[in-house]
Amino acid sequence: MGLMQTRDSIVSYLNPLLTVAHPEVAVVYDNQSFDHNSPPPMFLEIRIEMSGGEQMDLGLNPNTRYRGMVFAVITVREGLGSRAALNVLDTVSSLLKYKVVDSVQFSAPQPSFERAPVS
Repeated sequence: MGLMQTRDSIVSYLNPLLTVAHPEVAVVYDNQSFDHNSPPPMFLEIRIEMSGGEQMDLGLNPNTRYRGMVFAVITVREGLGSRAALNVLDTVSSLLKYKVVDSVQFSAPQPSFERAPVS
């Protein structure tokens, strides 16, 4: 499976499930056009980044295994609270952890929490 096909498989899997689970949340993939100057109250940015590859076997036509990460960043307008954001991240985590989508194998989520700077 090529890199673009891998990305498309992940988006095709996630998008309908997130739309049903959280219709109130706008979802933006990679560098998709989005107006960050007037965002909705809550939005989720999904970034799919490839980080390397390796030959899996020997022979005339060897297979390649690619590695990458899926980043999910939720932004919530001040006053809506972190519970709503964590609920969306829990959904993303449950949709991806240990799943196989086409030939893409997901492993354990690695959560991190960053606070947006206050201006």
